[in-house]
Amino acid sequence: LPAQHDWRDVGGKSYVTADVNQHIPEYCGSCWVHGTVAALNDRVKVMRGGAFPDVMLSRQALINCIPDDSRNKSKPPPGCNGGDAWMVHSYLTNSTVGDETCQPYEARNGVCNLAGVCRNCASDKKEGCWGVPSFTGFGVSEYGTVSGEKAMMKEILARGPIVCGVVSDGPFLHNYSQNAGKHEGVYIDRSKHTPDDIDHDVSVTGWGVTRSGVKYWIIRNSWGTYWGEGGWFRLERGINSLMIEEQCDWAVPS
Repeated sequence: LPAQHDWRDVGGKSYVTADVNQHIPEYCGSCWVHGTVAALNDRVKVMRGGAFPDVMLSRQALINCIPDDSRNKSKPPPGCNGGDAWMVHSYLTNSTVGDETCQPYEARNGVCNLAGVCRNCASDKKEGCWGVPSFTGFGVSEYGTVSGEKAMMKEILARGPIVCGVVSDGPFLHNYSQNAGKHEGVYIDRSKHTPDDIDHDVSVTGWGVTRSGVKYWIIRNSWGTYWGEGGWFRLERGINSLMIEEQCDWAVPS
């Protein structure tokens, strides 16, 4: 495995898509969709060799339609109330989703009907909006899990970014920049956590080593580009910091 790899710059070419913010136009606990979709978007770009245009899967359509993981059909989709990456992958093995032009992000729970999957609207408010029955859909052909530093690195290098659970505790939320600024831009946290503390999903896109030899992960967040390093962050690698090496998921887009 190489000492460093960053899908944002492979031979001078970027294989990652645009950054987003899950908390606008209002707060929505949809990191499970955002982290998973970020990895899928980038994997589509990797598979297409970086060809134009970038594909951005509809986060809102997934929020509207992914069912509750209890399999209780009477319960509404969890949406902004939280979920897991495997739920996105499982849903996309049997269904497809359009891109952001089909259904833009609204940061709220919606309805899984034709208009909630892909829609268009008229200039005349009386005509309103309607569902579009035919669109280019994207799915998943296979998916699985991975954990541990080396296994994560191998999967990222082979097929693209992966989505991982992480502990977003108070110090990480509010003092990331101060902490990273003291450690060559790498967030250092060696607190003891357990898998039960994991409460956030992010996309891990690469790794590197600082000049002094600190190993780190390169990670995309979903809190806007005004957080961290333009929406991204670096986290110490190889010690399961913030449980980042505990629960990761991958999928092959179709």
